[in-house]
Amino acid sequence: MNDRSARPLRLPALLWVVAVIAAACATGTGSATTHEPTETPTAAPTAAPSGAPATTNAPAPSTSGAPEPSADTGPTLEQAWAQVPLVNVRDGSTFRVADFVGKTVFLENMAIWCGNCRTQQREATKAVGRLGDDVVFIVLDVEPSEDGAALAAYAEQNGFPFIYAVAPREYSRAIAAEFGDLVLAPPTTPVWVIGKDGRVTFTPSGVKSADELVALAREHGAS
Repeated sequence: MNDRSARPLRLPALLWVVAVIAAACATGTGSATTHEPTETPTAAPTAAPSGAPATTNAPAPSTSGAPEPSADTGPTLEQAWAQVPLVNVRDGSTFRVADFVGKTVFLENMAIWCGNCRTQQREATKAVGRLGDDVVFIVLDVEPSEDGAALAAYAEQNGFPFIYAVAPREYSRAIAAEFGDLVLAPPTTPVWVIGKDGRVTFTPSGVKSADELVALAREHGAS
């Protein structure tokens, strides 16, 4: 075999050697590569949506400073006629019917010239003598032509122990608006009772006897 025939065999062998070396280098490089441990990231806190209130475990607010509910003040008289200022002809003091709420109150419209009114007040005088101090009897003169001086003299002459006042026009209008014009007719002896609970009861026309007045008073809380 001569030298020319051997050359074709050397080139493939050389290529094979080169391929083996290259493969070895590649394998060596791969084994030297180190993989640093990847740090597992901690979960970031989730932010609350904008505008949403943060959830807290704060204690419930104290109620020590909260105002206490107001105590029951009892019955009241809000009617217009009960709010009108009146003048006691005996001593000149000013009062309202509403000032006596919480007591048993009798209210009578009258006139000095009215005979039935005088009879009714005689019966009322007997009745209040049988009742306690928790009963008030108020007599209002609804006759426009009569004044306080004449009414005071009338009460003294008859020995009536009640509170007397001349009814102003605003009272007469207000009382008639609620009970009708008949309450301004003195001979019908208009009398109504205001109980301790604030309940208002208008009595039938006609003179009420002492017994009837006592029964009405006790029905409306009098002792």
